[in-house]
Amino acid sequence: ALELQVETRRLADKATAITATLRNPEAVDRAVTLYYTLPLPDGEWSYWEGLQENDRKLLAKSRDYQQFSGYEIGNGRNTTLPFAAVTGEGTGLAIGFQPDLPAFGRVAANGATGELFIAFDLALPPEAPAATVGLVIFEFEPEWGQRAAWQRYYELFPEAFRRRVPKQGNWMAFEKISGVEGWEDFGFAFKEGDNEPAWDAEHGILTFRYTEPMTWWMKMDAPPKDLDDALRYLALQAKEGNPEAQAILNSGMYDESGSLAGRRENTPWCNGVVWSANSMPKLTAQPSNFSLRWNSAIFRRCHGPEAPVRLAGEYVDSSEGYVTIPFSFRRDHFAAAETPLTFDRSFFRPGIFRGLVALEYIRAIARDIHAAGSYMMANATPHNLWFLAPQLDVMGTEANWFPEGVWRPQAMTDLRRIRAICAQKPFCFIMNTDFTTMPPEQLEKYFQRTVALGMFPGFFSADASTGHYFSQPALYNRDRWLFRKYLPAAIAIAEAGWQPVTLARTAAPDICLERFGNRYLTIYNSSDQPAAGRIVIDPAWKVGSIAVELLSGKPWNKEEEGWPVSLQPDELQVIDFGPAAAVAAATD
Repeated sequence: ALELQVETRRLADKATAITATLRNPEAVDRAVTLYYTLPLPDGEWSYWEGLQENDRKLLAKSRDYQQFSGYEIGNGRNTTLPFAAVTGEGTGLAIGFQPDLPAFGRVAANGATGELFIAFDLALPPEAPAATVGLVIFEFEPEWGQRAAWQRYYELFPEAFRRRVPKQGNWMAFEKISGVEGWEDFGFAFKEGDNEPAWDAEHGILTFRYTEPMTWWMKMDAPPKDLDDALRYLALQAKEGNPEAQAILNSGMYDESGSLAGRRENTPWCNGVVWSANSMPKLTAQPSNFSLRWNSAIFRRCHGPEAPVRLAGEYVDSSEGYVTIPFSFRRDHFAAAETPLTFDRSFFRPGIFRGLVALEYIRAIARDIHAAGSYMMANATPHNLWFLAPQLDVMGTEANWFPEGVWRPQAMTDLRRIRAICAQKPFCFIMNTDFTTMPPEQLEKYFQRTVALGMFPGFFSADASTGHYFSQPALYNRDRWLFRKYLPAAIAIAEAGWQPVTLARTAAPDICLERFGNRYLTIYNSSDQPAAGRIVIDPAWKVGSIAVELLSGKPWNKEEEGWPVSLQPDELQVIDFGPAAAVAAATD
């Protein structure tokens, strides 16, 4: 098509991996969608939207089946899962991205044509006339559906999902942990901000240096009349030698009109304009947004052998770019991109996807950090982007599950997707809400829902800046009992390691099960009604007939038909089958 050239390389290692390079030999812009389709054998096939049995959808001939977030980019859909999985005819089949070669695109099952497909939305302008993409096709055992597909994906790409951080626990944003009364009760493991690194290191807290790569918040004495007013102020700041302003002139993203992208903001940390920045490492004009946030001097000062206190790693805030424009049209940046360019949906003009800017920034720092034995942590992912997780070691997000004091949690389907993308890597929440409106019985639901998935329940600030929860002893002492009850169990199961295949079943649809290592099982009622049923353990998981429920300390006894369970709405049980189960599995 259009004289484009495709070169492919097939790798056979228990699956088929194909790497393709697409080239545009002409000095013109091209907008292309590259498809790879995999026809399904005749028969009845089901698509798996998520991890649970009720996420299985029989393929109908009238639709596509896919999970995506919408953008005015490419064909409008970017996948939130790295693969699409179907089962049928005694087998499971999946097609997906190679995790080290992401691009703007999607994976899906098409009922009308009876096929799996992967699609890459690519732009090939003269400045960047080639793009390399990668896909993988693999089979998996159908019995456990998408859970088995995830297990297979981990086995195919172990480095992308390797857990480097040995300890797990809660995330503290900015506040000094040393100032928290009885801080040991709160299960802190990760610290955002390096305001007391020596104390943190002495007490086993992993400290991360803060960066926000895709923005510069430009404070102004008077609110700008319009964007031209802000641009004049930016130019003045650059002329006076402000390196951040100079970096925006060099690295700022361009909107569809060809102007630097900025927007008026009045937040607790900035009254002025926030500029969208391209933090790709290979931009040549200096100073660049990347070079201000990462360079050899920063590495030596924070992570090198001569550092006064070596930090645990680098922290990336707003990693998916919540106030950054999603797409940059700036042509003088095209040649610097290591990842494929894509195109805008309306006029097919080439540009750079914000998500791949984030990837290149994180990946470049991760190479240095991981070689030094340090870690990468990021906020606000994986929300819409799955492909940042392979570069990261600790992930989390700010959330508000109590707007105006009402319990409105994130959907379990979405939480399970996040859990699968993170695999066994830590995932931490910090709640941004009005803590004074949260009664303890509501607050306990937050602990139960997060711990059910081996995630961590942290706290921050109603406006993400002032009135920090852990600066108010009256608040955290009020809730201390919840931390004491749930954090020991949360740490134990998370460090045992989440397993996608549960090896446990129940017929009760609202009871959610998750296995951790070969020792622990969480049982959670995700509904607003009481739920009861029986748990049946697969013979492959060699457990005894007596276990302990960790939160209550009570024994849990097997009956003839299985393990009985009865739960109130949002109630959690954490079952410990004891070290014998883990030993039996390890020696099997």
